[in-house]
Amino acid sequence: MSAEAETAVRSAQAATAAPFADSRQQLLAALAYADLRVRWAVARARAHGLDPADEFRGLYITEGQVDALLENGLGYHVWSKPNGQQPELAEWPDTVAHARRQLAARNQASKDLLLGDLIDNFDLSAAEVDVLLLTLAPEIDPRYERLYSYLQDDVTKKRPSVDLMLNLLSDRFEEKLALRRYFTDEATLFRSRLLERGSDGGREATLLSQTLRPAARVVEHLLGIPGLDSQLSGVAELMLHDDTAECPQLPETLLRRLEEAVEAAPDERPMLAFRGPYGVGKRRAAEHVACRLNRPLITTNLAALAAQDADLSEALRLALRDGRLLHAVVYLVGWDAVLKDGRPPLGLFR
Repeated sequence: MSAEAETAVRSAQAATAAPFADSRQQLLAALAYADLRVRWAVARARAHGLDPADEFRGLYITEGQVDALLENGLGYHVWSKPNGQQPELAEWPDTVAHARRQLAARNQASKDLLLGDLIDNFDLSAAEVDVLLLTLAPEIDPRYERLYSYLQDDVTKKRPSVDLMLNLLSDRFEEKLALRRYFTDEATLFRSRLLERGSDGGREATLLSQTLRPAARVVEHLLGIPGLDSQLSGVAELMLHDDTAECPQLPETLLRRLEEAVEAAPDERPMLAFRGPYGVGKRRAAEHVACRLNRPLITTNLAALAAQDADLSEALRLALRDGRLLHAVVYLVGWDAVLKDGRPPLGLFR
């Protein structure tokens, strides 16, 4: 099928797909799609040797398993047989692919819902959406902890590792290698602090053995609970916009300059620097911008962060991520406390 034809098909699907009634229905439908991927993985695991009746499975390694590991060459996929696809598994790829297309079409037809907004706002690819949903599943339903333990052949591993995630998303070694790019520090899901990587027991771990979990604030956000990351407690404040309240009053000259700056900014995302001594109205000006754009306001105090000897760069990442999740105006105060030779540190400013 040509690229033009594929685009037409996708457009037709989006046009005819029923939109979700609300954000919760959208999230549950997305998790139902992720559940299909888990079921496909369980089917593959059982077809390729995992014995659900073995009560000691995952607690020890038999001589037979060692021999099998040695016989399998580099890149052997844990759920793939050398002799090809089993008949009982043949329909799974099409089923999962169809479910993914249907979910994408319904997301496209649904406006201003939380999951779809997050996907668009952070420009996530289809594979990144799959990773987000599969790591989110245990946060919503604890039975996935046991399923992930089963699939990882280890009763102590309740969260998906990078290796398990790669196995869930692929069935060929070459594809698995290509997907590793989604799990590096600079990958969108981690650079934007949507997901976190960790290691069991504080031990150093390879990338493949590191565990994955969604950031707590991301989970709460998708469940419709507004707020800020707990690591910003005491140093950041969220002010939600009240549609009934009037915007703060400002001197006419300042108001005119603010209005011009807001209107001239691309995508209504101005970046403004306020200068002046305490009491001249910088905070009220920030509140006016947020009100003018009909958005929440997140005030982050860099001086308070510096006083706590906190990681300023990490705190800023979290504040900016929460601002992006909430479509908020982020107002940074206390820059003087972090200046070096009269300038903000280059890395922090970037």
